[in-house]
Amino acid sequence: MIIQEECLRTRSNIIAFSALNNDEIIYALQHKTVKSFSSLTCKPLRSITTEYLSTQTTAISFHKTDNLVAIANGKTIYIINTKTKEVLQTIISYAGDITTLHFIQNSPYLITGTKNGRVVQYRYDGKSSLSRLCSFPFNNTIGKKVVEKNYVGAIDSNDKYIACSGYGGAITIIKLHSLTHKQTIQTARVRVNVLKFITDELLISASVDGNIYFHDLNKYKSIKTINSPIGNITQIIPITGEKYALIIGESNKISLLDLVQQKVISNELFKFELDLKFVELIENTIFVVLENNHVEKITLPTAHMLRELILHNNLEDAYKLLENNPILYTTPEYDQLEKIYKQLYTKAIDAFTASKKREAIELLEPFKKIESKKNDLNLIFNSFEQYQKFQTLVLEKKYHIAYAMVEKYPALKQTHPYTTMESGFKEAFSFAQKQIRLGRDDLAHDTLSIYASVNSKKALVKLLLKQNKDFLHFLRAIQAKNYQNIALLIKKNENFKQLGQYQELLKELQLQLQTIKEDIFRSKVDKAIEKIQQLQYIQDIKEPLKELYILASHAKKFLQYYEQNDFLSCYETIDKAKQLDQLELAGMLEKHWQKLMDKCENLALKGDLKGIKENLGELITLKTRAAKMGDIIRLSFQTKIKILLAKRTFTQTEAIIYSYIDIFGLDTEIKTLMNTYEKLSNNKLALTNSDDIFKEREAWLNSEVIIGEYKR
Repeated sequence: MIIQEECLRTRSNIIAFSALNNDEIIYALQHKTVKSFSSLTCKPLRSITTEYLSTQTTAISFHKTDNLVAIANGKTIYIINTKTKEVLQTIISYAGDITTLHFIQNSPYLITGTKNGRVVQYRYDGKSSLSRLCSFPFNNTIGKKVVEKNYVGAIDSNDKYIACSGYGGAITIIKLHSLTHKQTIQTARVRVNVLKFITDELLISASVDGNIYFHDLNKYKSIKTINSPIGNITQIIPITGEKYALIIGESNKISLLDLVQQKVISNELFKFELDLKFVELIENTIFVVLENNHVEKITLPTAHMLRELILHNNLEDAYKLLENNPILYTTPEYDQLEKIYKQLYTKAIDAFTASKKREAIELLEPFKKIESKKNDLNLIFNSFEQYQKFQTLVLEKKYHIAYAMVEKYPALKQTHPYTTMESGFKEAFSFAQKQIRLGRDDLAHDTLSIYASVNSKKALVKLLLKQNKDFLHFLRAIQAKNYQNIALLIKKNENFKQLGQYQELLKELQLQLQTIKEDIFRSKVDKAIEKIQQLQYIQDIKEPLKELYILASHAKKFLQYYEQNDFLSCYETIDKAKQLDQLELAGMLEKHWQKLMDKCENLALKGDLKGIKENLGELITLKTRAAKMGDIIRLSFQTKIKILLAKRTFTQTEAIIYSYIDIFGLDTEIKTLMNTYEKLSNNKLALTNSDDIFKEREAWLNSEVIIGEYKR
């Protein structure tokens, strides 16, 4: 069922390995070569030789769609077209030696991490850095001199956010196109070498000591930590459907992670003779680079194979197929297989209750060797060893013992005696309620006395008999969805929370919370607020309700600003509430912002400050996004200086340098340009020690030269 074959063998050291979006696998060898092969046939596709790949290479990254490779040798980055072999760009980093490179898909961005702990954003169609996204250590109380071996551990991104890890296991998350919602999480205290966005709301990280962390990106906190069977984790690869992921590390095995249950469900999904270097997944095919630089191709079973097995009623092999390929758990075929299993399980119970043990065993035979069903089968066999005794207890109305047996042997719940026992209780309870309404408390007590010692019924019976009026009021309140009365009665008697009716109500309320969120995102904010006000009395949903109310309040303000064409306030509101960009109109504004930033970045690469200001208009005063705009404006100054230096226009260059220092202060970039100016012009800039000043990153907002007529 699983086909494993050797796909590639090379003597050279494979230092990078990546699946592209066109059924192609591309890889880099340490000795000056980038090659690729077909993921379908393993046949070679292309090969380029470049002098920039060597033992001096410190980082490498392939673009998934644009035929690009970025190679870093210390402080220098080379952007090379993998089809034409042309060196498109050479970029010099002033943030230290580069140890990590990351292309952001569907964008012109390349992110670098340096051994100085800096994460810097570049456009690979330009030579200059756009933004320093974050620096490690993130905590300013840690002096830079104390950190002898700083680093950036990992970088990952999705359409909206970028995450980077660094010194001390800290993880910084930031919204890419606006540089807003910047937050840092620190759970691990050791190096984090893997980051992976699962959704916009869930990020996974993995540390060198084998711990995996689940991070809630709405609350910016870690919600679960699990220990994996693999020590130093190097890759986490999500499988289609966001339910499972492969875990790879410095070992000879691949483990399987359940993203929904947040636990490792297979310590050894696949095992190899040698340790693994890289793993890539393309649909139902896994490619593994072993430490001897051989590439193995593992073709996993497909949904079509599973469908055929189900069609021919080969259920045992169908489940074995699933165990070999967890991707199939996300398919409709798996749901169909589980439906068949449940039907047979129910038939087996019926056979047991009819004393047809052989028939029951035959029905369950296909699942006997299936690991995931062993607990179910043990449960049913153990339960029906007790069935006769259970049946007798129900007939003799020894309910306290019968219910205790059900707790120990849950399969008995699916039998006729249990159904009869439950129906009897409901009838008795309903009858007792009527007697209490009629003032016949003694009759109610007598009716329910046989259930008084049943653990699962005790609280309910006690509430009816001892708090009879309140109990009846509570049931009426639940029936009428009178949330204020429900809350008052629970405050009076906490035991009401144990009632099944209240537990069912809580399940309904969870669905209502989701509906409220959907109403907010559909701009039906008044309707959402009305629902929130109705539910405000229920303490068990107080926190999520409070969060929804805050979100709804922001959404209402946003819609009011949008109606007034006050886009400045619209963006400020989006930046206050992270989830607000799921609002359709907010999403449209964010797309506009993204296009605007792309245009302004291109103008900055031409040194066109005037064009940037004209395009930004009044948005140039948007304080919540000052970091992003400030980086673009800085870049326009720096580019203009470089252009003027190339033309040897020194007088104008000097004036712009002084203007830059006046607006932004002295930073690494301008100091480098000042040195270049002084060497080329043989002219010493007239700066005193007092000029060596630091200015806040947003100080440019006070500059008349930049803000001009838009100053608020």
